[in-house]
Amino acid sequence: MKIMYINNDGGGFADYVHVNDNTTVEKFFTQQMPGREPGDYLIRVNR
Repeated sequence: MKIMYINNDGGGFADYVHVNDNTTVEKFFTQQMPGREPGDYLIRVNR
């Protein structure tokens, strides 16, 4: 599936990325933000 990924960390950016079906938010976060703690970020799903 194609999703809009918005990263406001540092310089920030927004782009569409392809994600495999059945990918959890946790797995996506660890792939996109390695070494970071999810509790330090606002994670929105469906607004």
